[in-house]
Amino acid sequence: SLPESTDTAVATRASGDLMGELSQVIDALRKAIDEAQSAMGLRGHTVENEAKVRRTCETTDRRWKRLTELITRLKAAAGLDVKGQEDLDKRVEVMSGEVALTFEARSKWMSRYIAGERTRRLASHLERLERVNRMSRMHLDEAESVGRALPEDMIREGTDFANELSAQRSSCREEGTRLIAAYPEDASRIDEITNRVAEACSVAIMSTL
Repeated sequence: SLPESTDTAVATRASGDLMGELSQVIDALRKAIDEAQSAMGLRGHTVENEAKVRRTCETTDRRWKRLTELITRLKAAAGLDVKGQEDLDKRVEVMSGEVALTFEARSKWMSRYIAGERTRRLASHLERLERVNRMSRMHLDEAESVGRALPEDMIREGTDFANELSAQRSSCREEGTRLIAAYPEDASRIDEITNRVAEACSVAIMSTL
C-alpha cells in the first residue's frame, strides 16, 4: 500500500482538481441563471419567449444538479478540512438561493403566460365566426357579379365556397375539442363559440345550393 503521506498527496490533488471543477460549474450555473432571468425579462408572454424561458430554466436546473453532485463528491474526498467544508457550504447556500429565486420567478412568469395564452386562443377561436361571416359577405358580393356570367362559373364559384366553408367547419370543431381538453373550465363557452361558427358555416353552405 502507498505510504500515508503519498495517500494524502493524492487525496489533496484529487480535491484540488474537484475544487477547480467546482469554480467552472458555479460559473456555468451563474451564466444559466443570468440567461434565464434575461429570458423572463423579454417583452411579452409570447410562445417564442415561453420557449426561451423553458429552455434556459431547464439548463439552470441541469447545472444546479451537476453542482450538487459535485459537492457530494467533494465532501466524500479526503483533503478538505472543517474550514474547507464550511466555505463549500456557504458557496452552495448562495447559489441555492439564486436558483430558488429563479425558479420562483419562472413559476410566476409561466402563470402569466398560461393565462395570456388561454385568452389568446379563446379570442382566436371566436374570430373564426367573423371570418366566416366575412367570407359569406364576399361570396354574396361576388355572386352578384358572377350572376351576370356563365352558369358554369356560378356553379364552380359556389362549389369552391362550399368546400372552403366545410373545411372551416371541420377545423373549428377540431380546435374546439383541443381547447376543451386544454381549458375544461371554459367548456360551455368554447362549445357555444364552436356551435355558432359551425352553424354560420352550414347556413352559408346552404345558400350556395
